Amino acid sequence: MAEFKVSLEIQLSAENPLEAAKLARQWAIEDPMIYVTQNQETGEIDTVDLNEPDEAAVLPTGDSYVPFIVKK
Repeated sequence: MAEFKVSLEIQLSAENPLEAAKLARQWAIEDPMIYVTQNQETGEIDTVDLNEPDEAAVLPTGDSYVPFIVKK
């Protein structure tokens, strides 16, 4: 079994970081979104859209993945 990192990235407006996290949690429960996964052995990054059928849900990102959160 492989190890994966999984993140959910969304952009939203909120008064502060705590409210942003609470709002994101609420959205994630109510409306599944696209998840980003990384295989820890291979480094491969894929996007997973849970609204799609299983056979079409996983898409490799190749070198095109750019995270929302980056240190400037």
